[in-house]
Amino acid sequence: MRTLSLYIALLLFFYGCKSTTLDKPEWLEQNDTLFVPNFNLVFLTDTDWNITLQTFIQPIELKTRKEKGKIIANLPLINGLTEGPGWIRLSKNKTYFDYPVIIKNRLPLDKLKKIYRSPKTVNPDSNLNQQSINYSTDQYSNLLLVNKNYFFEEQLHLNSKTGTYYAIDKDALSTYYVQSGTCEYIPIKMKERNKDNYIIKIGPLTDQYQNILADGTMIKILCWDAKSTFSMQAYSLRGIANVSIPISHSRNYLFMAQINRVNSSIINLNQ
Repeated sequence: MRTLSLYIALLLFFYGCKSTTLDKPEWLEQNDTLFVPNFNLVFLTDTDWNITLQTFIQPIELKTRKEKGKIIANLPLINGLTEGPGWIRLSKNKTYFDYPVIIKNRLPLDKLKKIYRSPKTVNPDSNLNQQSINYSTDQYSNLLLVNKNYFFEEQLHLNSKTGTYYAIDKDALSTYYVQSGTCEYIPIKMKERNKDNYIIKIGPLTDQYQNILADGTMIKILCWDAKSTFSMQAYSLRGIANVSIPISHSRNYLFMAQINRVNSSIINLNQ
């Protein structure tokens, strides 16, 4: 008898500790499309659910209120969203239920013109052609139809002048760049001779379109006579490099500058 009483007590304890299973609430007037803003979602339930709108960007907690046997949810203070697939999620502790929806904006939204240029950086040595893709979005990044198309594509031929350009005025994301090409010619001359040094001016350095080469262009310096040769490096700033060579009265040095495969003329430092 004592064993039976213990068994019954254990059964009562087990069923008393067993968690209650929550039923999936019925969504009244359920619709596959959720229009934003000004929607009300009504679920038949006595449970105090947490309700969120799950988009592919982020979850948004909905404002809820309870009525007898119902819970009503709406989206506060939002006029639009990024459209596409999403779902309504009702959650309570470790239980949740999902209701798939397609999110659509109800109100007409702003039209923003967008232009994408490819390549973003153009080098005149290879090609000055560029692809331009034109499209429009609203302020929530939804693509908009324009003349029955989402995209309009065209091929452009750019000016060869180096610089930063804007496909759309003051729109940082629409910027593209024309950079200088390779060196076409290396001007070189004796700039001055002081007590201790020769000062050699190299430049102005330009490409085939007379664009000044980029700052920091490396220049290889060769200096030699009948007995020895030495080399050094210089770097351009605004297309110019000034090189200082110590004077040797007993040696007849020749001097030349190189950039990639382009050589300057040879000058005699003692003449």
